[in-house]
Amino acid sequence: MINNPSVLHAVEIANSIVPNEDLPDPYKLCAELQIDLVTNKSLKKDGYLVCCNGNKMIFVSATITNKSRKKFVISHEIGHFFMHGESLYGCTNVSDISNITINSSRQEHEANLFASEFLLPSLSVKNILPNRDLCIDDIKMIAHIFKMSFTSCAIKAVALSNTEEETVLYYEGRILKWYASAIRGLKKVFVPNRCPINLMAQQPVCCCTGVWESMYTGTVRQEIINIYGNQWLVLLSGTPKYHY
Repeated sequence: MINNPSVLHAVEIANSIVPNEDLPDPYKLCAELQIDLVTNKSLKKDGYLVCCNGNKMIFVSATITNKSRKKFVISHEIGHFFMHGESLYGCTNVSDISNITINSSRQEHEANLFASEFLLPSLSVKNILPNRDLCIDDIKMIAHIFKMSFTSCAIKAVALSNTEEETVLYYEGRILKWYASAIRGLKKVFVPNRCPINLMAQQPVCCCTGVWESMYTGTVRQEIINIYGNQWLVLLSGTPKYHY
């Protein structure tokens, strides 16, 4: 759960302006805030927030065509507008997975958290999570309901897990790109940087032992989904090896 007061206050303001009767809508929020939205120009950065002489504008690069990513970038810039108030923000490599990484800029990290919480409200997601270990179908359902990317929904679902046993890992080829875990305090040193299995040769769902032993003990439920090309998401659940 997000515990940053600035982020929570900004989300509260956003929801008071555009009540979430249906889906969170950054386009409608921009309209209510009288922020002009420009999405037809190729930019050097993913997005810009410009506030000058009473004018408010958000630019999103025309090269961003994925709908869920575009919504995240817009929401990210709205987060800057609510929380930081400076006249210009230029943001590079904004994505819906970056909220799980350590960002060198506090403002960028807060803007990511705002976008994640606005588009995937924790309470709404928590209310539809099962009282068991998560599976891929649960995440697909969340992605369908909120019209957001599978990866962003995986991260959110794991963060809010009712069992606190899941870990989601994202491999490009066999190299770890990022992970998120419900295991409290899990240290990166215990997460395999090189995938210990051949992802292409595995069954989509199986139970295994001795593969993920740096994180779990005993039998581990393993689900694999091919996101795109050589990009793979692995969802694990089981008994954590250590009490972190």
